[in-house]
Amino acid sequence: MINGGYVRPDKPLPEAYDHPGTSRVLGVLDEITVETGATRNQVVLAWLLWQGIRPIVGVSSLAQLDEAVDAVDVPLEDGQLARLAAAR
Repeated sequence: MINGGYVRPDKPLPEAYDHPGTSRVLGVLDEITVETGATRNQVVLAWLLWQGIRPIVGVSSLAQLDEAVDAVDVPLEDGQLARLAAAR
């Protein structure tokens, strides 16, 4: 997602996605990945889906496709959703 910006340290988030709340959101994102056992990308996709957003996902491997498809099954609890919203 976002050219690997969520999972690859060598590819930071693009400047357009970096704002004063970015570090807070990423911190909460990391907490929720631990709680759910999902990847950062999966939590982001699950959060978007919960908001009614249907993202267009581009992948370059079958593993990335599997990861994206599996995001549909990531259960985000009300408290986790509230923490993500509050961090923004």
